[in-house]
Amino acid sequence: MAAAATACALLDAGFDTVILSRGSGARARQAAAVEALPAATTHLLGELGLQAELVSAGAVGVNGFENLHAQTPRVLDGTWVHVDRQRLAAECLLEARRRGARLAPAGARSAIDADAAAVVDATGRAARHSRPVGRDGAEVAAVYAGPGRGRARPGRVTRTPAGWAYRLDHPDLTTVGVVAATPAGRRLTPALAAELEIDASAFTQVATRPAGVQWSSRPVEGRRISVGDAALACSPIGGHGVRFGLVSAIAAGAVVNTWATGDYDTATAYYTDLVAAARRRHLTSLVALEDPEGGSAQAPEETPVLDVERHLVFAAEVHRRPANVGGLIVSREVCVLPDDALVRSAGGFDLLLLRDLLRGGATTREATAGLTASGVPEAAASQLLAWALRHSLIRYASPSGTAREVRTPGPN
Repeated sequence: MAAAATACALLDAGFDTVILSRGSGARARQAAAVEALPAATTHLLGELGLQAELVSAGAVGVNGFENLHAQTPRVLDGTWVHVDRQRLAAECLLEARRRGARLAPAGARSAIDADAAAVVDATGRAARHSRPVGRDGAEVAAVYAGPGRGRARPGRVTRTPAGWAYRLDHPDLTTVGVVAATPAGRRLTPALAAELEIDASAFTQVATRPAGVQWSSRPVEGRRISVGDAALACSPIGGHGVRFGLVSAIAAGAVVNTWATGDYDTATAYYTDLVAAARRRHLTSLVALEDPEGGSAQAPEETPVLDVERHLVFAAEVHRRPANVGGLIVSREVCVLPDDALVRSAGGFDLLLLRDLLRGGATTREATAGLTASGVPEAAASQLLAWALRHSLIRYASPSGTAREVRTPGPN
């Protein structure tokens, strides 16, 4: 997936792109498995012009996600797209070739490298050109395949005595994953089957895969840049793997484009920081999942309820950092979220305009009106404010006052 996505990003930036392949055998050996993609991930596919490939891959939309992993089980709001990851990757590769990417055998690398503006390592957890790697956890995911369901149910994740498990439906197949320190048995236990509401006798183990977190110690070195699992392989419980693969693909396209302008250091620092911050966020989220109060897989996708009469304040720190602006890495003001993520826009909206809008204090109703007056549709304005609340870019003012509170350190 990351290889095809990066190829599309580079082609869109005007680079002649060659994808080195070890042949179709390795891909054929990978079992079909359903992934649940949250809205943020499908949005990234849209940024790359790959949303049509979701349709070609047979993706289906499913409302809600059942989180039984948390101490208080609940159904998470939102729409998840269920799709066979291998089929989606194949469709994205076809689109990359339609845009002009060429395939070449892996043995041709030495001849191609000599004239390449950059070499991208998209070899997955093998990280063939991105060693050394660091690891956290040694869990193994046992993957099972069973019959599909014409009407896919919401995904479900639950705890097990030795770890956790999930079930994802699709009209073509249903995927069950069981993650633990040691591989699960060839057959699902009746107790787990009951928890996941499936017939254990209809499921067969089709693969075992590493499920611990792995990262490259040098995601950028010289003109080599690592993307997807080669840079950071996530635990499957967070639902972050495909998302990071797409984020890294978009970022790598901008980095290589910036290298071509001669600004190597800014672009390299940007990508190094991006991968490091993603690793920190992911590891922190995994620790939270083991909290006695119970974390929640996919919890960041929950939508807060807007209180139209309460006052909002802009809460994010603002720093000047390298950022991706129109496919080039430049230094600009960005919002630093509590998880170290750097953002400047959401849905095409400049988030610093929220800072200006809330400078004198405003209720949620007034903020919505201000956004609509600037040309944002009312429904989109509500979604933007809900997103900003969820990510702590803004927050409700304390009852004692309505003044805007924002931390804006000096340049660093």
